[in-house]
Amino acid sequence: SLSVAPGMEEELRSRHGNTGLRSRKIPVAFPDDESEQMYARGWTDGLPVVAPTAVRVLRMLEGTTRDAGEVIGDIPPALVPCTVEKAAVNAVMAGCKPDYFPVVLAGLEAVLDPAFNWYALGSTTMGVGLVVVVNGPITSRIGMNSGHNAMGHGNRANATIGRAVQLVAHNVGGSSPGGVDRSTQGHPGKFGLCFAEDESDEAWEPLSVARGVAAGRSAVTTFGSIGSSLCFSELSRDGESLSRSLAASMQVVEHPKAVGLSAMLVLSHEHWMVFKADGWSRSDIDVAIRQAGTRPASELVQGAGGIGDGIPPDRAVREFAKFEPGELQIVRAGSRAGLSSTILAGFDNSFLSKPTTKEIRP
Repeated sequence: SLSVAPGMEEELRSRHGNTGLRSRKIPVAFPDDESEQMYARGWTDGLPVVAPTAVRVLRMLEGTTRDAGEVIGDIPPALVPCTVEKAAVNAVMAGCKPDYFPVVLAGLEAVLDPAFNWYALGSTTMGVGLVVVVNGPITSRIGMNSGHNAMGHGNRANATIGRAVQLVAHNVGGSSPGGVDRSTQGHPGKFGLCFAEDESDEAWEPLSVARGVAAGRSAVTTFGSIGSSLCFSELSRDGESLSRSLAASMQVVEHPKAVGLSAMLVLSHEHWMVFKADGWSRSDIDVAIRQAGTRPASELVQGAGGIGDGIPPDRAVREFAKFEPGELQIVRAGSRAGLSSTILAGFDNSFLSKPTTKEIRP
């Protein structure tokens, strides 16, 4: 019977039954094009979106056990309540599959944590984008990429999960460029950057575990980033040399004279192998990079090197660390080849925005 064919239940409900959906329906009559209508109404991030038909939204809701009417939180800047249904609408538009939806919901819960300060990220001139790191068994279950080009294109889950969270800010919260979003230049990460951490090496402690989630559980960690850069370090073949090389590259985060900042280091497999060969742990890498990045005030004071920027003269009485304890997040991702790691510069320091981690619920 066709009535029990995959997807037919949602199709029949959308045609003849009570869907229970509360979202307002927008009719698109021939010859109007639904894609062009969504552009015209300002519902996109500049890329094409999938039309959120009732059938598609119902299918997305099948990806979670949570009630469609449950309110996840108030989305800044307009502080409009966002239900699970509204999140599903935007997940459809972003191109997500229903299996991805619990990750999207956990991502929304993470950015809505007051410590993350999502309002500030969406209104500053610094152009802060969203980074979503996913850990745990769900990454392989939904086919996420932690290897080749993990932070680039080509993987549907990676590409759409972060985008769905950002679309909620745009369509529910009203955060649009030139409006509340005052980004001076922006960067591609504002579309939403999402990737899975490489957990294939038992010697490595995953980010979620380091942040308090039990091993074997799935979780997301959100981080606000103002952009990325690459540390291409081929000749540093011991932990001490490589940590200094990475620390030197990270001095340019925000500004070479800026101190007390935050960053996420995406450590490549080959760089991890250098540290692992020396018996270094995540904590060892963190401490060494932060120590190597500490500089005397004479190099950082305003006017030093003929540069007006820097710390005020009345503070120039000691050494300053580029990153204080807890301000450097380290994850592993990337292919098995390439002696380079990626630096995701943070949004100043945790005074403005703290990374947040939430366990993924069904």
